[in-house]
Amino acid sequence: MAVKLTVWFTAGAVLAGSGISAAPPTFMGDQSRTTAPAESGWRQTLGLGGPKQVAPPKLSHDYSQPWAPQPPSTWERVRGAVTDNPITRTLSQPSRPQHPSLDDAWSVENPENLKSPDFLMGLARQAESQGNVELARTQLQQAIAAAPNSPAPIRELARLEDRQNRLDVAEECYRRALAAAPDQPGVLNDLGLCLARSGKLEEAVQVFERAIALDPAKTLYRNNIATVLVELSRDDEALSHLLAAHQSAAAHHNLACLLARRGRVDDAAQHWQLALQCDGRCEPARQGLAGLQRQGDAALAQAPPAAEPPSTPLDFGGTNQQADTVSVASEPGFPRLLPPATPR
Repeated sequence: MAVKLTVWFTAGAVLAGSGISAAPPTFMGDQSRTTAPAESGWRQTLGLGGPKQVAPPKLSHDYSQPWAPQPPSTWERVRGAVTDNPITRTLSQPSRPQHPSLDDAWSVENPENLKSPDFLMGLARQAESQGNVELARTQLQQAIAAAPNSPAPIRELARLEDRQNRLDVAEECYRRALAAAPDQPGVLNDLGLCLARSGKLEEAVQVFERAIALDPAKTLYRNNIATVLVELSRDDEALSHLLAAHQSAAAHHNLACLLARRGRVDDAAQHWQLALQCDGRCEPARQGLAGLQRQGDAALAQAPPAAEPPSTPLDFGGTNQQADTVSVASEPGFPRLLPPATPR
């Protein structure tokens, strides 16, 4: 019995000297201790000193201090400057589509544009310039369907047919445009030119008179009606319209050009002389008289000695160089007369 108590006392003294609690250790106990309890006890018992101090593991970062970003190294700055700059960012962007954007006001990709008469008329002009008349005609018809009460697409179709020498179809379209806008002198002028090219001269004069009544100051309308009136041998009326649009010298010069193109050489010479009387600086009139003289001398030189001077009308609208000089010569202040087929 005495032996057992001694053993128990000795074991208890050892445990007391070691500082170990009798309570069993737990996994959630004090984690700050760096040595095991048993190791501390036997070192003291054997006289080896206190517990062995174990250094904590060295961490890559001191998490006890607040985190702060570190400045980039020199190599990182150099690499960023090379790989991340406006040029590399532009090159890395995906390529843009070649077709226009849907927001483009002139893009065929936008279905709303196909409902716009102006857009369709622009496509028609482009198709005609490329020689695709049928496509241009179809697009103009679509423009008319999109805006049936607008005279613009109808007039555009009439001009297309006019340029294709389909004068009957063009006249019908001009009249449709005129019905949609009866107070537009430009449409009347187009219709008058179409009628004149169709040989309907009297009707053309009436249409031109309506255009002039709406816009009396328009020189183009005066020139066009004068051209038709000369074809009808109504010279005095033609001169009155030319005088309303030009100075006296220019009016007589333009009338002389029209008369010369019809082969009325004597009447042309008379009006060129009147032009010089109005203004001696009218060089085109002087050139016109000189051209008539050269034409007459050449005709007399080629004719038989006993023959009469030729009565063939002089064609001042042909390819003869002298005739062209007479018909198109002009000086500042002396506008030339525009032919009926001029763009308008």
